[in-house]
Amino acid sequence: MAIIDPMQYASWDNIDEAKEPDFSPVLLAALNTEDDLIGQVAIGKPTTQRKVQCLQKDLGTNKVTANDALTNSASDVTLTLASGMVATAHVHVGCVLTDMETANSEFLESLFVTAVDNSVPSAPVLTLERDYGSMLGAPVAHASDAVYKMVESAQEASRPDEDRTRDKTTLYNITQIYPSDIAMSRNTLKSAWRNVPDVFKESLEDRAIELRKQMAYNLIHGVRSAAPSGSVTGTMGGLFWWIIKGASAARYDTTSEAWDLDVASAMLDDTADLGVTGNLALCVGPTLYKASAPWTVPFERRDYTPTPGTVGRKAPKTIMSKEGIEAELIMERNLPGGCALMVDKSRMWLKPFVDAAWVAYITELGVGGVDAKSARLLAEWTLEVRNPAEAFALHTNLT
Repeated sequence: MAIIDPMQYASWDNIDEAKEPDFSPVLLAALNTEDDLIGQVAIGKPTTQRKVQCLQKDLGTNKVTANDALTNSASDVTLTLASGMVATAHVHVGCVLTDMETANSEFLESLFVTAVDNSVPSAPVLTLERDYGSMLGAPVAHASDAVYKMVESAQEASRPDEDRTRDKTTLYNITQIYPSDIAMSRNTLKSAWRNVPDVFKESLEDRAIELRKQMAYNLIHGVRSAAPSGSVTGTMGGLFWWIIKGASAARYDTTSEAWDLDVASAMLDDTADLGVTGNLALCVGPTLYKASAPWTVPFERRDYTPTPGTVGRKAPKTIMSKEGIEAELIMERNLPGGCALMVDKSRMWLKPFVDAAWVAYITELGVGGVDAKSARLLAEWTLEVRNPAEAFALHTNLT
């Protein structure tokens, strides 16, 4: 933000004429005027940087995926580990695996790990004791892409193995400046409007609503720029950018299919399997929102607490997946028609620039020989997102 002579500017609502160009109360209230996504995102701590950095850490998961089929007579299987898992730390002798397939009897067979070959750390080969505990009486076949839940156990008095703590990953976004300008002549300011005691103040409030609309759209569609400078305008990365580019499209699904409970459940259940236990919300446009109504859960059976830092307006609808994972259902008009966006509200924040969340710079009448009153209304915000590869998901081409 440019350095400005404070003698030429004053807050529009400052009755003591102090030179504090802070318009935050009105604009913060504008953020929470609707039940869309931006109205429910928590306000984070102010930032002092245009290039804003944050740290994330891997999320824990107990899900592993098979690399090959396990016949009813085989005694070993190769796995693919989820992000953040390390074979020597997470998969070891004493683990018990259970197939997540529920259509047949596969889930009743427990597989006890008796040996681990970590020659390829990302694809360990396990030697198994089949039908551990004789729950079935005989082993059964498991698919080549079977997903197993894993429960660990340790020998009494065993020593600590490899440290599971991983170095945190640094992410960054850009603080974007959203401007809106006003320049009213003296005649306009002095003209009497019915039920409008202060024309200039009303114009500022109207501009606040306009900036809110821009921010609500950019929260989803914004594209992150390079670090801003005197010749580079800084633009903030929105949720689409974070999922597709920032997370290397790990949770970006472009499959053309009908929107139904199976598809919605997959988005929620996969997120839970990746270790996310946050405050989930499923955002859809008006058409998909109406189609989702039959899947919602009666809200009367639980208490409603608004997201910290936001103003709750009404109890939201809640959707439940087939595995019992719950998420708030949000109707978001800024989403394309065939698009579903899943977010973890506990891992996203809107962060204002320090002392300048919303600022109105006012030039009084007659300054510089101009018979007008002008203002530049600025909103300076960035979006902080953590764990976009696990805690956020985007599905397009839905019908």
